[in-house]
Amino acid sequence: MANKTSPKIFYLSVLLSAVLVVLASGNARAQAGNNPVSPQPKAALLNLPVPPISGPGYQDVNIADAFQIGNRRGHDPFRKQNRRQFQNADANGGNTNYLLTVPVITLPGRALNVGLTLYYNSQMWTKQTEMVGIQYPIPEPVMVFDHDADWPAPGWLLSLGKVIQVGSGGGVLQDSDGTLHPFAPKGGVPPGSAFQTTDGSLIDYTVIGPKNTFQPTARFPNGTAVAYGACSNNACYATTITDANGNFISISYVGNAGPRIEHIQDSLGRVIGFGYDSNNRLVSIIAPGLQGSIRTIMRLQ
Repeated sequence: MANKTSPKIFYLSVLLSAVLVVLASGNARAQAGNNPVSPQPKAALLNLPVPPISGPGYQDVNIADAFQIGNRRGHDPFRKQNRRQFQNADANGGNTNYLLTVPVITLPGRALNVGLTLYYNSQMWTKQTEMVGIQYPIPEPVMVFDHDADWPAPGWLLSLGKVIQVGSGGGVLQDSDGTLHPFAPKGGVPPGSAFQTTDGSLIDYTVIGPKNTFQPTARFPNGTAVAYGACSNNACYATTITDANGNFISISYVGNAGPRIEHIQDSLGRVIGFGYDSNNRLVSIIAPGLQGSIRTIMRLQ
């Protein structure tokens, strides 16, 4: 005959098993309390003074204004550029900006050319949003002239790119022609530590440098890395451009503060120099000539 278990014995065994489970879970919680799990490390967030509404730099509430079609400068990153030398690909159809491109010099290098181009953006007034009111703030439009503090003159740009401060701890990439790249926090990393562009340019960058300073770095899809420094007026300027093969271009600034460039040098030792008058206005640019000579490639009056 088959052995039959008494109902009382069965219920007692079930009850005993439940008690053992409760005791085991209580011991586990006690051990966890005695040895707490270390929290995930967080990125050191910046806490910089917020830029004024008049710029340079953007506030968290008005950075979106920079990408409105009426404020856009440079080229449209969502549209393909053409091969015309002195005009932007789409001539910025649909907005009020005209982009003029004036090549200054190009020195062929080992996969990384030294190129310098002067750009002019006719869009010099931008519409910014200011929150007015204390208890119930409302957006108020404000027209700002030369918001990004162009150099060498309003509307004119002569640089190799920069990162403009956004709020108290963010930044937006600006190309040498004035194009701003929309961005979003990068996934899989602590919030506020890294960003990526969202216009298809696939640029990854961070704004936090050593000792929790505003010192951005960026990496482009082709492996080129750009380090930014010489920070001034809520922006940091490109100081080193290095390609995937180790070739580099270094940019030095007057007084180690942008945007006034002192000289540009590549890994072949070639130097492009910048001359200024007594009022710190750019007056000339020199570059290597034939047989070790120096030639003036641009003179400004």
